[in-house]
Amino acid sequence: LARYTTAVLFRLRKVSLPPMIANPVRISAADNLVVEASPSTWQLRVNTNFVELQGEGLLLEARDADPVLRYTSAFAVTRRLPRSGQLSTRYIQRVVLGWSAADEAWHLGLMLEAPLAQVRGSRWCELVKWPDPESEVFKAQAIDAGRTLARLLERPFNLVDGVVTTISSPVEAVPLPLPPLMLQGWAFDLRDNGWLVIERLPGWVAERWRRVAWFALWSVVFTILSVGVLTAGISRPRPEFLPYVGFGVAVMLVGLVIFSLWELFNRPRKIIIDPSTHQAWGVVQEGSGSKAVWRMPREAIDAVYVTQVIRNKRTSPHLHYAEINLRATDGRFHHLCNLTESEPLTGEPARPEEISPLNRRNVQTRVQVVGVYLSEALNVPAWYDYRG
Repeated sequence: LARYTTAVLFRLRKVSLPPMIANPVRISAADNLVVEASPSTWQLRVNTNFVELQGEGLLLEARDADPVLRYTSAFAVTRRLPRSGQLSTRYIQRVVLGWSAADEAWHLGLMLEAPLAQVRGSRWCELVKWPDPESEVFKAQAIDAGRTLARLLERPFNLVDGVVTTISSPVEAVPLPLPPLMLQGWAFDLRDNGWLVIERLPGWVAERWRRVAWFALWSVVFTILSVGVLTAGISRPRPEFLPYVGFGVAVMLVGLVIFSLWELFNRPRKIIIDPSTHQAWGVVQEGSGSKAVWRMPREAIDAVYVTQVIRNKRTSPHLHYAEINLRATDGRFHHLCNLTESEPLTGEPARPEEISPLNRRNVQTRVQVVGVYLSEALNVPAWYDYRG
């Protein structure tokens, strides 16, 4: 009875709209919310004074030519969105409007891309709803509001017309551990802009500088000792080639210094995966900024490969070594990261030298979890390469 009474009251306030909103309009909705739409903005507000329609608090806003959907922290909590208050439109798949028979209401919301959906537990993010037992009272207004929002976000608009039981679209039933995930020397995380990032821990940089200092010190020591033996005027050591061995060791240490410095300035410190464009690239530090040292577009990526070396410890299989690679469409492999750590497996490993599909249902280690996240973000298959 309450829903039908509400529908009748709202019918009295119904405004006749053209197929696309041309002038600023206000559309009252459930939960004391108001949609305010114009050709350049789409806002969702809290209506604190229902009668006078004054004093609304802005919850969410989309603007024309703005690639970011903006919202309040309170709205982020209720909708399980990134707490930054901004969501790039690249991670919004489409705008959807549907009528649900379960609660007799029109629901307007967003379908999100896979990585963000995995963290939230659902692709569907509802923005606003209109109770409508007759399914026709608010249909035109809801469609206009949805089309305007889709146009501003530059995303497709889909209408689930007719009687449907639900318009939610959950992700796969098997959940993955949520980022951040810590690996040996690496951290895997999901950023607020939707990027998946595999980043070296700060200790890697410090370790490389320690190597540079250590190798440089001993190269100087060996050089001084070798020169001293040859120029001191004392009897030569036996065998007499030992000073020259010292020079050889010093040269080798200088080579290690050069290699360590090359790693510092050329090895990627971050691997970034952009789910919206299905691209991957590696980033190094350059002064106060960063630069990409390699980049692979979606059309160049064929699959994600997770390789693991398994060792038995007291009849219990443990992960001994692992690495993640991207296989290019030309058959070559592009290395992303590797790690050496001991981690027990949760089940029986595949047969030695077997390459098998990797998915949510058969992950056993954290590095496999990262591999599945990457494959879903890049929209390519994942493969598990077992090495005994």
